[in-house]
Amino acid sequence: MSQIKNLIFDLGGVLLNIDFKKTYEAFEKIGCNDVDGIMKKAFSAGFYIDFEKGLIDADDFTQKMLEICNFCTDAAGFTACWNALLLDFPPKRIEILKKLGTKYRLFLLSNTNLIHYRQYNRQFAEQFNEPSLDSMFETAYFSHEMGLRKPDIAIYNAVIKQSNLIAEETLFVDDMEENHANAKKAGLETCLIVQNSNFYENEHFKKLISW
Repeated sequence: MSQIKNLIFDLGGVLLNIDFKKTYEAFEKIGCNDVDGIMKKAFSAGFYIDFEKGLIDADDFTQKMLEICNFCTDAAGFTACWNALLLDFPPKRIEILKKLGTKYRLFLLSNTNLIHYRQYNRQFAEQFNEPSLDSMFETAYFSHEMGLRKPDIAIYNAVIKQSNLIAEETLFVDDMEENHANAKKAGLETCLIVQNSNFYENEHFKKLISW
């Protein structure tokens, strides 16, 4: 195994705590029934994936979601419910991330969307007095800006090419098992962590990385 020189972090469940149940509960509180069915419709119709790839804008996505939930709320109410899953950035994770940045090239690779992007950047800036989450990384790669999405192998290859990385010298840290197979096919070393756990306490991570 080559010495690791580069780290690619996922965002939700790795650096930022998330809880999808919070969004479901928020919709239920305002009278939106069958939230699971609504989400399945968004996936099956394809516009959820399109939104994460930046193929439709936030206004179009919001309108489509309001239509399938029978306008149980307005655009502002929908946005609040949609963002409810975004919890907190544990300070020690960011402290360790900054230390890692003195020894490794750091990158972010996240499946996300413009509504969430705006919210967690506001949270991060307010909590840590930093200009944005992006400022913690050499490059932050977001699905809605790339037009690509994990676990498609194209997104890993794009990051490797655009950042001029040697794949075997690069560790990909993510909490979703389905995102690892194609990362490995692209040549990356991978580290699977439990969602919302501290990446720096993961045994595989500690074997490969020091700070």
